[in-house]
Formats: sequence, structure tokens, C-alpha cells
Amino acid sequence: MKYYNIVLLSSLFLLGCQRGPNPLDPYEEYNRQVFAFNEQVDENFFNPLSSAYKTIVPPPFRAGINNFYMNITEISYTANALLQGQWHDAYTSSMRLAVNSTFGIGGLFEMAQPLGLDRKRHDFGETLYYYGYKESAYYVVPFFGPATTRDVYGVYVDKLLFNPISYLNSFTFQSALFMGDVVNTKTQVQEYVKNFAEPDYVNDRYLFIRDLYLQYRTFQLTKNVNWDSFYDQNEN
Repeated sequence: MKYYNIVLLSSLFLLGCQRGPNPLDPYEEYNRQVFAFNEQVDENFFNPLSSAYKTIVPPPFRAGINNFYMNITEISYTANALLQGQWHDAYTSSMRLAVNSTFGIGGLFEMAQPLGLDRKRHDFGETLYYYGYKESAYYVVPFFGPATTRDVYGVYVDKLLFNPISYLNSFTFQSALFMGDVVNTKTQVQEYVKNFAEPDYVNDRYLFIRDLYLQYRTFQLTKNVNWDSFYDQNEN
């Protein structure tokens, strides 16, 4: 999709920007500008859009839409599990895809979970890490938020190569499904943030969210977290 081409090109542009002293966040000046931009876009566009979506679409239908998009990601989960040699997870994800696509009517209903087929998340950024791309700079993606340069390439593969939507011939239908995915994702994030109380001691929201994301991503990749490096308010 053209949207992901823009994201990838922006990350390639970023690699040529002036680097700062922090190896985890060498593009901090650029990232802070994008972070501030994203905050304004969320406040003035995506949050009202998500609120309208929740008002117009009843909860059962929203759950079905979310299930539909999550079912599509099972293709990516299966492929990445295979690439990482996670055979049991690959089997589980492929079975989830088969069960939910058939008995769940195209993925609208979650039928695999009651059968003991729990979701096994594996993305291409994780696959790149598995094959040696260990260190990766923090990068704030325009409109979408926290990531790393490695994971931007990962998202590109997951959302294009492993996503059947990208192979549709109709650009209009493809764009509509893409925007539906964005609205659904933003709504899920809004629901999470609503129940997440930011600590009172936070005086630099950018640093807090950056470190929170990097610790979360590190845990996903290694199952370990170094809390000693988490949110140093005096970093700058």
C-alpha cells in the first residue's frame, strides 16, 4: 500500500539525519517533533474519530471488526513463527486462522480461543531480531507512534507481504480496509490509554513513552527488562 511506502521512505530519510549522543534515540530532535505532531493529530482527529466510531457502531459489531483484522494478522504470525523455527506456534496460528475463517465467518467471531488455541504473536521485526538485527534506534512513526527503525521494516513486511489486503486489485476497497484497520487500532489504543494513569512524577511525556515502549519491546524480544534504564528525568 502507498501508506506503508511513505512510512518506509520516511524511515530511510531518517537514517540520513544528524545523529545525537544517545545510541537508543539518536534522532531525538526529529522524534520529538513527530511526537508533538502525533499528539495534535490524535487530539484533533483520531480521538474524535474513534469516539464517533464507538458512538455509531455498537460494541458487538466493533468486536467483530476487531476480530476480522486480528484474524488477518494470523497469516503474519504463522509466517514469522515458521521463519523463527517456532513450529508449535506456527501450527497454533495456522489453526486459529483456519478455525476463525471458517467457523468464525471470515474471522468475525473468535471461535479458536475456546478450543485452547491461544494467539501467538510473532512479527517480522522479531524475525529480524532473531536473525541478528539486535540493536535498533528508537523512531516515532508519523501518525502511528513509537517504533524502532528495525520494526518499521518489519511492519512494512507484515502489512504488505503477509497481508492479503495488499493484493486486492481495487485501490478504493484496499484503502477502505486500510482505514478501517487504522480506526480500529486507534480505538483499541484509546481504550487502553483511557484506563492507563500516567504517574504524577512524569515531567517529560516524550521520554516516559519512549522508555515505556522500548522496555515493552525489549520484553517481547528477550523476556527481560532493565528497569535501571527506565525514564531518567534528568537525561537532558
